[in-house]
Amino acid sequence: MSDLPEAERAQFAGVSQAIRASGAGGLEGSRMAGQGLADKLRVVLPGVEEVTIGRVLHKAGIEIAMRTHAGACPEDIAAGFTMAALDLVAPALGDGQPQGGGTSR
Repeated sequence: MSDLPEAERAQFAGVSQAIRASGAGGLEGSRMAGQGLADKLRVVLPGVEEVTIGRVLHKAGIEIAMRTHAGACPEDIAAGFTMAALDLVAPALGDGQPQGGGTSR
């Protein structure tokens, strides 16, 4: 985990501790689904470091939870993530303009 900034290292440690404290009951299905998703992403994102994939998934999970808590439906959440992806890959598409009108650069 040496590639993690200290703040993120603390966040992951907190998540791990909370999982251990809650016991294994009820989490086994989530753990298996998580391992399956991680395995799939290792295959479909060759060349992307696992720590980077983990950091992105963690941030995405937080964002999904926040949007769900705010009442967003799955379709709106998926659309938001798709538009964010288009914004981030816009330079690689050759138009140089963020698709979502972002100003993150």
